[in-house]
Amino acid sequence: MCVTFRCRSQRLRTCPQVDSAWRKTATKLPSVTGRLVAVSLGGETRRAVPERGGRLNILVVDDNPALAAAVRRYLCRHDFHVATAPSLEAARAHLLAEPVDALSLDIRLGGEADDMSGLQLLREFPTTPAIVLTGVEGREAIIAAYRAGADDVFLKPAHMDRVAAALRLAALRRRDESPVSESAEPLQRILGVSAAIARLRSDLACFARRDAPVLITGAVGVGKDLVAEVVHALSERKGPYVAINVAAMPETLFSTELFGHVRGAFTGATHANDGAFALAKHGTILLDEIGDLAPACQTQLLRVLEARKVRRVGDAREVPLEARVVCATNVNLRERVALGAFRLDLFSRLDVMRLQV
Repeated sequence: MCVTFRCRSQRLRTCPQVDSAWRKTATKLPSVTGRLVAVSLGGETRRAVPERGGRLNILVVDDNPALAAAVRRYLCRHDFHVATAPSLEAARAHLLAEPVDALSLDIRLGGEADDMSGLQLLREFPTTPAIVLTGVEGREAIIAAYRAGADDVFLKPAHMDRVAAALRLAALRRRDESPVSESAEPLQRILGVSAAIARLRSDLACFARRDAPVLITGAVGVGKDLVAEVVHALSERKGPYVAINVAAMPETLFSTELFGHVRGAFTGATHANDGAFALAKHGTILLDEIGDLAPACQTQLLRVLEARKVRRVGDAREVPLEARVVCATNVNLRERVALGAFRLDLFSRLDVMRLQV
């Protein structure tokens, strides 16, 4: 889902031409997330994607000619074959005449403030991988893009190296994936016949194979941990499922328990500890009761989510964060933010895909 990665200790490489075009045409927006994800929707047959390292055909759909040209120049320099389309009609005609390996798509193609016509293209060509680049701020627009079939969503201005990597990964991963059926076995663990349960199953099937954070909300005892387990089972991630109750964890142990420590990092550290994030590598980590996380711990968690890197206590090295983050809470985080008890920037990072139980 957000889309720019901003690490406080490192500035990621960007494309000057794209940055310049965005500065002229869009307001700089905060990041919401920035995972690389892929999901397959629909059952149509699509031509095979070239092997990794091959030249991928990309269609850039944007009604801003300067921005579309800047994106095209960047991608062409990075071994993509790129065409552009300025409108929904032009993009539709191109896709019908010449299928592509992936789309770079703007949500708003009509110019109106409430326009989200670009999503129609995702619904019409559900088997074509799509990365959405948009200036439309807000969780509702991001969730709408994911539900329409977007593989990832980036807020403008985005780091183009991340966008290029997302396009390549989406195209390669979509090649062999099959859609998540709402009759899939893990979903049968969600019992009930109400409209709310039906929506929960539908959202689980839609969100499962994306890598963006998931926020599970609901009262005590409704089964938020069960929903988290189903998210992991449907994701088909190869790593383990690790659940941590952060509210029950002393603040002094938060860093070592989640991020790990090296031997000798502090008094009594006679053995190294990999930490929960490392244990959940290529899997899913559930941070339960996230709404009760201490302010100092919120800052540490935010830094990890922003940089997508984890550093063990006492270690000079950083390792990539390779676990999907799922959080659960029985409190209203928006109210906690208003009271100053929960960081707004951390809430924005976590509240990307929300599942109400």
